[in-house]
Amino acid sequence: MQDVKSFFFKHYRPVNAVLVVAGQVTLEQVKMLAAKWFGDIPAGEPYKRNLPQEPEQTEARRLEITAPVPLDAFYKTWHMSGRLDRRYYVADLMTDILGGGGSSRLHQALVKEQKLFSNIECYHFGSTDAGLISIDGKLVKGVTPEQAEAAVEAELEKMRSSWVSAEELQKVKNKTESMIAFEDMSVMNRANSLAFLRASWRCSMDQF
Repeated sequence: MQDVKSFFFKHYRPVNAVLVVAGQVTLEQVKMLAAKWFGDIPAGEPYKRNLPQEPEQTEARRLEITAPVPLDAFYKTWHMSGRLDRRYYVADLMTDILGGGGSSRLHQALVKEQKLFSNIECYHFGSTDAGLISIDGKLVKGVTPEQAEAAVEAELEKMRSSWVSAEELQKVKNKTESMIAFEDMSVMNRANSLAFLRASWRCSMDQF
């Protein structure tokens, strides 16, 4: 229990908090309510994020698990940079082109044309910290993991060796712009975006 309390009072303090208020309120109302509900809570000590860094990976790691499941599953992952690094956005764009829906490269080539997977996705776990890019899918019965991996590698080689077409790039841009436009339609989403950007800015300042 002491570990739980220590964690709470280390992280859940006003000095670490970002407060965003959205809606039909005035600045004076917000100040009054903030003082009412939070004014008597001690600010706490500033917390400097100093998370342990994973050692550099120098070789591939493989794991095969056998279990009584209806379909075989395939997973392939790579490390990626965090949101404060320009390479994050390159990885984000690449995952959309490879696995962003039914018209993506992996779905068209490996589900529709070659019929090796019943479904396949490419996405990332990137945030303000470094994350992972993942390709995963369910194999069609009779397809071996080796066949699946060879087919995925062939599509990745196409990505490495040739330019993304203007049509593919425009499709991803349209999808992103549409998502941003719809996100901004609700007051809650606008408040969440402001809070996240403020927190990200604080993380970036901690690095310098």
